[in-house]
Amino acid sequence: MDGQRRDQGCAGRGLARARVVAVLCAALSGSALASCDDGGVADDSPSSDVADVEACDAVREWDADARRFEERVVALINEERRRGGRCGDTTFPPLAALRVDPSLRCAARVHAVDMQASGYVGYANPDDPEALNTNQRLRLAGYPPATFVETVGAGWTSADDAVHEWLNNESHCWKFMTTELDQIGVGVYAAGPPLDAGEEGMDDVDYGTYWDLLIATPN
Repeated sequence: MDGQRRDQGCAGRGLARARVVAVLCAALSGSALASCDDGGVADDSPSSDVADVEACDAVREWDADARRFEERVVALINEERRRGGRCGDTTFPPLAALRVDPSLRCAARVHAVDMQASGYVGYANPDDPEALNTNQRLRLAGYPPATFVETVGAGWTSADDAVHEWLNNESHCWKFMTTELDQIGVGVYAAGPPLDAGEEGMDDVDYGTYWDLLIATPN
Protein backbone atom coordinates (compact mmCIF):
# COMPACT_ATOMS: atom_id res chain seq x y z
CA MET A 1 0.00 0.00 0.00
CA ASP A 2 1.41 3.34 -1.03
CA GLY A 3 1.33 6.06 1.59
CA GLN A 4 -0.41 6.38 4.92
CA ARG A 5 -3.77 4.81 5.71
CA ARG A 6 -6.08 5.91 8.48
CA ASP A 7 -9.46 4.46 9.45
CA GLN A 8 -12.07 6.75 10.92
CA GLY A 9 -15.76 7.31 11.45
CA CYS A 10 -18.59 7.56 9.01
CA ALA A 11 -18.58 11.33 8.56
CA GLY A 12 -15.28 11.18 6.72
CA ARG A 13 -14.18 14.65 7.77
CA GLY A 14 -10.72 15.84 8.75
CA LEU A 15 -8.81 13.16 6.84
CA ALA A 16 -5.09 13.19 7.46
CA ARG A 17 -2.68 14.10 4.68
CA ALA A 18 -2.24 10.89 2.73
CA ARG A 19 -2.14 9.37 -0.69
CA VAL A 20 -4.21 6.38 0.32
CA VAL A 21 -7.23 6.88 2.55
CA ALA A 22 -9.76 4.28 3.62
CA VAL A 23 -12.87 5.08 5.60
CA LEU A 24 -14.48 1.84 6.71
CA CYS A 25 -18.01 2.22 8.03
CA ALA A 26 -20.87 -0.19 8.65
CA ALA A 27 -24.46 1.02 8.31
CA LEU A 28 -27.13 -1.34 9.57
CA SER A 29 -30.84 -1.13 8.85
CA GLY A 30 -33.54 -3.60 9.83
CA SER A 31 -32.66 -6.85 11.57
CA ALA A 32 -29.45 -7.03 13.62
CA LEU A 33 -26.34 -8.71 12.27
CA ALA A 34 -23.94 -10.98 14.13
CA SER A 35 -20.92 -9.13 15.44
CA CYS A 36 -18.41 -10.40 14.24
CA ASP A 37 -22.82 -24.00 -3.58
CA ASP A 38 -21.02 -21.19 -5.38
CA GLY A 39 -23.46 -18.32 -5.59
CA GLY A 40 -23.07 -16.81 -9.00
CA VAL A 41 -22.27 -13.30 -10.09
CA ALA A 42 -24.96 -11.45 -11.97
CA ASP A 43 -24.65 -11.29 -15.75
CA ASP A 44 -22.47 -8.36 -16.77
CA SER A 45 -24.15 -7.69 -20.09
CA PRO A 46 -24.98 -3.99 -20.66
CA SER A 47 -28.66 -4.54 -19.88
CA SER A 48 -27.93 -5.94 -16.38
CA ASP A 49 -24.85 -3.88 -15.46
CA VAL A 50 -26.95 -1.46 -13.40
CA ALA A 51 -30.67 -1.28 -12.72
CA ASP A 52 -32.96 0.01 -15.44
CA VAL A 53 -34.12 3.10 -13.55
CA GLU A 54 -33.51 6.79 -14.22
CA ALA A 55 -31.20 7.23 -11.22
CA CYS A 56 -28.75 4.80 -12.82
CA ASP A 57 -28.53 6.47 -16.24
CA ALA A 58 -25.48 8.53 -15.27
CA VAL A 59 -23.45 5.43 -14.34
CA ARG A 60 -24.58 3.06 -17.09
CA GLU A 61 -21.53 3.82 -19.25
CA TRP A 62 -18.52 3.06 -17.05
CA ASP A 63 -14.73 3.19 -17.25
CA ALA A 64 -13.32 -0.22 -18.17
CA ASP A 65 -10.52 -0.07 -15.59
CA ALA A 66 -12.96 0.90 -12.84
CA ARG A 67 -15.23 -1.96 -13.88
CA ARG A 68 -12.34 -4.42 -13.58
CA PHE A 69 -11.57 -3.05 -10.11
CA GLU A 70 -15.20 -3.67 -9.09
CA GLU A 71 -15.18 -7.21 -10.45
CA ARG A 72 -11.88 -8.02 -8.74
CA VAL A 73 -13.18 -6.84 -5.35
CA VAL A 74 -16.21 -9.12 -5.69
CA ALA A 75 -14.07 -12.06 -6.79
CA LEU A 76 -11.65 -11.69 -3.87
CA ILE A 77 -14.39 -11.39 -1.26
CA ASN A 78 -16.20 -14.43 -2.67
CA GLU A 79 -12.98 -16.40 -2.75
CA GLU A 80 -12.52 -15.73 0.95
CA ARG A 81 -16.14 -16.66 1.70
CA ARG A 82 -15.87 -19.96 -0.17
CA ARG A 83 -12.69 -20.80 1.73
CA GLY A 84 -14.00 -19.75 5.13
CA GLY A 85 -11.96 -17.43 7.28
CA ARG A 86 -11.24 -15.85 10.62
CA CYS A 87 -12.09 -12.38 11.92
CA GLY A 88 -10.29 -11.88 15.20
CA ASP A 89 -11.51 -14.65 17.51
CA THR A 90 -14.43 -15.60 15.25
CA THR A 91 -13.99 -18.42 12.75
CA PHE A 92 -16.35 -18.62 9.77
CA PRO A 93 -17.15 -21.80 7.84
CA PRO A 94 -17.18 -21.80 4.03
CA LEU A 95 -20.00 -19.55 2.84
CA ALA A 96 -21.95 -19.08 -0.35
CA ALA A 97 -20.65 -16.40 -2.70
CA LEU A 98 -22.31 -12.98 -2.75
CA ARG A 99 -24.33 -12.25 -5.89
CA VAL A 100 -23.88 -8.94 -7.70
CA ASP A 101 -27.11 -6.94 -7.76
CA PRO A 102 -27.55 -4.24 -10.45
CA SER A 103 -29.36 -1.86 -8.07
CA LEU A 104 -26.64 -2.14 -5.42
CA ARG A 105 -23.97 -1.59 -8.06
CA CYS A 106 -25.83 1.49 -9.30
CA ALA A 107 -26.17 2.97 -5.81
CA ALA A 108 -22.49 2.34 -5.12
CA ARG A 109 -21.34 3.92 -8.39
CA VAL A 110 -23.54 6.98 -7.95
CA HIS A 111 -22.13 7.56 -4.48
CA ALA A 112 -18.53 7.08 -5.62
CA VAL A 113 -19.06 9.78 -8.26
CA ASP A 114 -20.63 12.12 -5.71
CA MET A 115 -17.75 11.72 -3.27
CA GLN A 116 -15.25 12.75 -5.93
CA ALA A 117 -17.36 15.63 -7.24
CA SER A 118 -18.06 17.06 -3.79
CA GLY A 119 -14.66 16.36 -2.21
CA TYR A 120 -15.53 14.12 0.73
CA VAL A 121 -15.23 10.49 1.81
CA GLY A 122 -18.19 9.21 3.83
CA TYR A 123 -21.81 8.15 3.70
CA ALA A 124 -23.15 11.56 2.73
CA ASN A 125 -21.82 14.99 1.82
CA PRO A 126 -21.28 16.67 5.23
CA ASP A 127 -21.66 20.12 3.66
CA ASP A 128 -25.07 19.39 2.07
CA PRO A 129 -27.98 19.34 4.55
CA GLU A 130 -30.15 17.73 1.87
CA ALA A 131 -27.69 14.95 0.99
CA LEU A 132 -29.29 11.54 0.57
CA ASN A 133 -28.59 8.86 3.13
CA THR A 134 -27.85 5.25 2.18
CA ASN A 135 -31.46 4.10 2.51
CA GLN A 136 -32.59 6.87 0.17
CA ARG A 137 -29.86 6.06 -2.35
CA LEU A 138 -30.87 2.41 -2.36
CA ARG A 139 -34.51 3.27 -2.98
CA LEU A 140 -33.64 5.56 -5.89
CA ALA A 141 -31.59 2.75 -7.42
CA GLY A 142 -34.58 0.42 -7.25
CA TYR A 143 -33.45 -1.72 -4.30
CA PRO A 144 -36.19 -2.78 -1.84
CA PRO A 145 -36.04 -2.04 1.90
CA ALA A 146 -33.04 -3.94 3.16
CA THR A 147 -30.56 -4.87 5.83
CA PHE A 148 -27.15 -3.71 4.65
CA VAL A 149 -23.58 -2.79 5.45
CA GLU A 150 -21.62 -0.15 3.57
CA THR A 151 -17.92 0.60 3.20
CA VAL A 152 -16.55 3.73 1.56
CA GLY A 153 -13.02 4.88 0.81
CA ALA A 154 -10.64 6.62 -1.54
CA GLY A 155 -7.14 6.33 -2.94
CA TRP A 156 -6.82 2.56 -3.37
CA THR A 157 -5.04 1.56 -6.57
CA SER A 158 -5.14 -2.21 -5.97
CA ALA A 159 -8.23 -4.25 -5.19
CA ASP A 160 -6.01 -6.98 -3.79
CA ASP A 161 -4.40 -4.62 -1.26
CA ALA A 162 -7.76 -3.16 -0.25
CA VAL A 163 -9.46 -6.52 0.34
CA HIS A 164 -6.40 -7.86 2.17
CA GLU A 165 -6.51 -4.84 4.48
CA TRP A 166 -10.22 -5.23 5.22
CA LEU A 167 -9.97 -8.95 5.94
CA ASN A 168 -7.10 -8.37 8.35
CA ASN A 169 -9.02 -5.71 10.28
CA GLU A 170 -11.18 -7.37 12.94
CA SER A 171 -13.54 -4.38 13.05
CA HIS A 172 -14.48 -4.75 9.39
CA CYS A 173 -13.73 -8.33 8.36
CA TRP A 174 -17.04 -9.67 9.68
CA LYS A 175 -19.01 -7.52 7.23
CA PHE A 176 -17.71 -9.58 4.34
CA MET A 177 -18.25 -12.92 6.10
CA THR A 178 -21.77 -12.52 7.48
CA THR A 179 -24.32 -15.16 6.53
CA GLU A 180 -27.31 -12.79 6.81
CA LEU A 181 -26.47 -10.83 3.64
CA ASP A 182 -26.19 -12.36 0.19
CA GLN A 183 -25.97 -9.57 -2.43
CA ILE A 184 -23.21 -7.10 -3.26
CA GLY A 185 -22.63 -4.00 -5.34
CA VAL A 186 -19.28 -2.26 -5.77
CA GLY A 187 -18.81 1.16 -7.34
CA VAL A 188 -15.39 2.54 -8.21
CA TYR A 189 -14.95 5.95 -9.82
CA ALA A 190 -11.50 6.53 -11.29
CA ALA A 191 -11.05 10.29 -11.47
CA GLY A 192 -7.34 10.23 -12.33
CA PRO A 193 -3.96 9.89 -10.60
CA PRO A 194 -4.01 10.75 -6.88
CA LEU A 195 -2.69 14.18 -5.91
CA ASP A 196 -0.85 15.04 -2.70
CA ALA A 197 -2.87 16.88 -0.08
CA GLY A 198 -1.86 20.40 0.84
CA GLU A 199 -1.68 21.76 4.35
CA GLU A 200 -5.40 22.50 4.22
CA GLY A 201 -6.16 18.79 4.00
CA MET A 202 -9.07 17.09 2.30
CA ASP A 203 -10.39 20.16 0.48
CA ASP A 204 -7.18 20.37 -1.55
CA VAL A 205 -6.82 16.75 -2.59
CA ASP A 206 -8.27 14.43 -5.18
CA TYR A 207 -7.51 10.84 -4.19
CA GLY A 208 -7.89 9.59 -7.75
CA THR A 209 -10.06 6.56 -7.05
CA TYR A 210 -13.26 6.63 -5.01
CA TRP A 211 -15.19 3.54 -4.08
CA ASP A 212 -18.35 2.45 -2.35
CA LEU A 213 -19.23 -1.12 -1.42
CA LEU A 214 -22.70 -2.28 -0.40
CA ILE A 215 -23.62 -5.75 0.87
CA ALA A 216 -27.32 -6.31 1.51
CA THR A 217 -30.37 -8.50 1.46
CA PRO A 218 -33.99 -7.35 1.05
CA ASN A 219 -36.09 -7.43 4.22
